Formats: sequence, structure tokens, C-alpha cells
Amino acid sequence: MSKILQAFPIPIWIENYNHSFEKEFNFIKKLPYHDKFSSQVYVPFNVTSVDSRLLKCKSLVKLKTFMQKGLNIYAKDIMKVKSKLVITQSWANKNITDTRHEEHTHYNSLVSAVFYFQDSLIKFSKLRSDTFKLEEVTHSLNAQSMTLQTKSGDLILFPSSLAHSVPPNKATATRYSISFNTFTTQLGSTKNLTELEVNLSAYS
Repeated sequence: MSKILQAFPIPIWIENYNHSFEKEFNFIKKLPYHDKFSSQVYVPFNVTSVDSRLLKCKSLVKLKTFMQKGLNIYAKDIMKVKSKLVITQSWANKNITDTRHEEHTHYNSLVSAVFYFQDSLIKFSKLRSDTFKLEEVTHSLNAQSMTLQTKSGDLILFPSSLAHSVPPNKATATRYSISFNTFTTQLGSTKNLTELEVNLSAYS
């Protein structure tokens, strides 16, 4: 009897914040953002908040607690690591109508995340280059990309090395989200003589 094994799957974790976040959403909308739209040549990409340590703000303490709880679950139950993952840089994203976010990965981070204030889309892609291209019917085992429909209040956690992008915002309303990166307080182990302690107190 034949069987198919899915080797080395990429874990994408989703949890919904089942509480009101109206105050936090209003706070995000009033933030100063880097302005790419003022140039004479229109650039159809999202803009980010000037503050890149956004989750240190007291106005977002409830959301940060929810995000850290999710991060702890991802580290313990999915990654199966003992060391703690800490939120490092965090920022808000702003997409006016017809703007997108080009494909990218997150350097100097282990796990990255996005929290959505509105229903949205995110596209994940494989970073690979095939020598040959066959005519094929795309399904879950051979797909080169996956577009995920997200809901208002969703938190998505994924490996920072996973390429992702945001399709153009076709809604008339401006779309907002929060992203963050993470790192660990300890790499390696004492037993294997690979231990490296990392001081991340500046991000707490």
C-alpha cells in the first residue's frame, strides 16, 4: 500500500482575539507613519509606523499580553524549545486602497507575526527556483504559494524565514495591522557547549 508523507511542514499558527479592541484600533489609526505617498512618483506599497517598538506603548498592553501568550504557545508546543521567545521590534502597517506589501522575509528574527484589525489577506510563498517547469494542476502538495484569508482579530505566527506578501487592498477603507519580530534569550545549551545568552532587556 502506498502512502504520502509531508516532510518538514511549515507551521503557521492562528488565534483570534475574542475581545473588543476598538480603543487600540483608534490608537493605531492616529499614529504617525512614514509617508511614501507624498513623493511625485506614486509608490503602491504600504507604509509603517514611525515607532518600531510599538508594543511597548501602554495603550496596547492588552494586545501585547495576548500576543506574548500566543508566542509562548508557539515556542512550547510547536517549536518545542525551552528558552523564551521575546517580542523585539513591533510596528503598525497602513495600506490605503490599491497598495500592497511586496514579498519579503524577516531578518534577525526567529518567529514573526501579524495581528489584523480588519479582514484581510496574506500570501505565503516558497523561496525556490525550479530548473524545469511542468504543466501541472496545483494542489496542496505541489503549490508554490498559499493565500490565507484572515479575519478581524486574528493573530498569525510563522517562521521569519517564510516568504510572505500582502495583495493589493481593494477595499475603500484603509487597512491596518500590527507586525512584530522575535528572538530568544538563549541559544544552544550548556551541555553541548553551544550556549549563548542574549540580553533582550531593551525590548521588555
